[in-house]
Amino acid sequence: MYPAENIRISGEGNEREIRLLPADNIVGANAMLWLTAKNASNMTYNRRVSILWQELNWLDDLEQAEALAEAQGKKIFLLIGLDGDYYTLQLHQYYCQISDVAAALQDDYILCYLQFPDQVGEVFGSGSFSLPLTAILQQEGEEWPAIFKNSPREHEWLSPTKLRTALAADPLQLRPAAQEFDFQAQSLFVQVLVQGDWTISSDSDFLQVARSSGSGRATLECVLLENFGEEERVAELTLSSGAKSRICQILQGYDPPQEIAISKGWNTLTLSVKLNAQSQQLWSTQLHAFECHKRVFTRVPEAQPGTAYLVYNGTDAEIILSGRKITGAATELPTTSGTFLQGIEENRELPSGISAWLLLEGIYLPVLNGQLEAGKAYWLYR
Repeated sequence: MYPAENIRISGEGNEREIRLLPADNIVGANAMLWLTAKNASNMTYNRRVSILWQELNWLDDLEQAEALAEAQGKKIFLLIGLDGDYYTLQLHQYYCQISDVAAALQDDYILCYLQFPDQVGEVFGSGSFSLPLTAILQQEGEEWPAIFKNSPREHEWLSPTKLRTALAADPLQLRPAAQEFDFQAQSLFVQVLVQGDWTISSDSDFLQVARSSGSGRATLECVLLENFGEEERVAELTLSSGAKSRICQILQGYDPPQEIAISKGWNTLTLSVKLNAQSQQLWSTQLHAFECHKRVFTRVPEAQPGTAYLVYNGTDAEIILSGRKITGAATELPTTSGTFLQGIEENRELPSGISAWLLLEGIYLPVLNGQLEAGKAYWLYR
C-alpha cells in the first residue's frame, strides 16, 4: 500500500490532480501507480498517477535567490506568508504544485518562500496586509524590481487561473521535454498538460505509445524497445492540440561491445558475448574451435555464448573478438566423477574436491588460488 501521508491533491473545484510524493518502499526514477479514489457518494474511479521525484525547490533567503536567478538567467517568484496560515498553505503546497503551474515555476523561476514580515516593506511598502503576498522579481541592472505583485487585501487571493496568467504558463506542454535511458527494453512516462483534445505520436518504431489521443491532462506510458545496435539512437514524441505542437526527445544508449582476446596456440574458453558479424567471421576462418562432449571433440563453425570450447589460434598474434555481453544463469559444476571441459560465466570459487587446469597458449596451468574466472573454460577433474 502506498503511504497515505505521501498522497497529495492539488487544484480547486473540479480541477483536481492527485500527486504522489516519494516513499521509502518505492524506488526508481520512472515509477507510477494505479490509484483508486472514492468520493462521499461512494463513486470510485481509477487513475494512473506518477511519482514526483523532483519537488519544487524553495529557498528561504532572498539574496541567495537573487544570486541564483542571476546566474541562471531566471526571474524570482517570491511568496511571503506564514506556515500556519491556511491561504499560505493552499498557495504554497497545492496551487503551486498543479502540474502546468509547477512546470512554469521549475523552468523560468527561482522560488523564494519567506516568513511574514520578512522583506514585506522592501517589496510591498507599508500598510496592512492579508496573506500570502506574492511577487515576481526581474533583474534590472543591480536591482530586482517587482513586475507583478499580489496582495490579497487589494487584489483578492490568487486562484490557479490567475497564477497561470501571472507566470505565463504554457497551455500546451509535454513533460519532460527530454529523457535519457539505457539500452534495455523498458517503460517510460510523459505528462500531457493541456486543456482540450490532443493527439500524440512517435516517429520511431522502437518507441511505442500506448495511447495516441485524449482530452485534458494525462500521464502516458510508452514502451521503449531494447537497442541491439552499436550506437545510441533518438526518437521523438510529438504532442498536437489545435495548431500547436510540442516535442519530447527520447535518447536511448547502447550496450558497448565487449572484447575477448584469443591468445595464439591452444586455449580453453567460454564466450560471455554474442559475437558480431565481423567477429563471427574471424571465428569461422581464423580459429579452429572444438566442443567436447563425452570425450568426443567436434568442430564448431559458429560460436554460441556460454559454451566451453577448445580453441586453436594458428596466427602469430592475439585475435580480438567482440560482441554484446550475454547475462545468463551460471552453469552448475559437475557433481559426478570424471574429467570435464567446463565453461565459467561468472567468477566463482573452485569447490573442494575438484582440480582445475586452464589451457593458455598451449600450456596447461593448474588453478592454485581457488578462483575460476569468468570467460574461461577449465578442464575439471573430480
